[in-house]
Amino acid sequence: KVTAGLDRPGPVNLEKALRFGDRIGGHLVTGHVDGVGEVVKRRKNFLQVKLPPPLARYMATKGSVCIDGVSLTINRVQGLAFEVNLIPHTLKVTTLKRLAPGAKVNLEVDLAARYLERLQELSMEKPSPLQPAEEQQQHSEDIERAVYDGMQDLRVRKERLPE
Repeated sequence: KVTAGLDRPGPVNLEKALRFGDRIGGHLVTGHVDGVGEVVKRRKNFLQVKLPPPLARYMATKGSVCIDGVSLTINRVQGLAFEVNLIPHTLKVTTLKRLAPGAKVNLEVDLAARYLERLQELSMEKPSPLQPAEEQQQHSEDIERAVYDGMQDLRVRKERLPE
């Protein structure tokens, strides 16, 4: 993937990764760049960013997005643009205070949206002519069971971890 600004030395936004079992107090992010956007408008505590078309389907009001590694809540989505508010603390401790219209920014889409899209793709697969419909039903049930079992495993592991 093409990234913005990572081809030369300069400040970046970094935060320590959570350990398994740590309390989650925000959005789930991975640090992977999904695409590059462009700042359209910038006011003191407001930012509007134009998206590359393939990322638009992942944006939702009150959803999350990472801009240059900073996880933010989306306030509004309109076509290929979204808006976020920037609180004073975020402006103080990140590189976002430097952004101006025309700036290229690295974007990471909401992790849950990405997984939901993949699950939907799997559930929408058409039955193979070589596979009877009841086997397709079993395949869908297997996917649902795997997701449920995975969530249960996470809960059990978290319960076993010391506070």
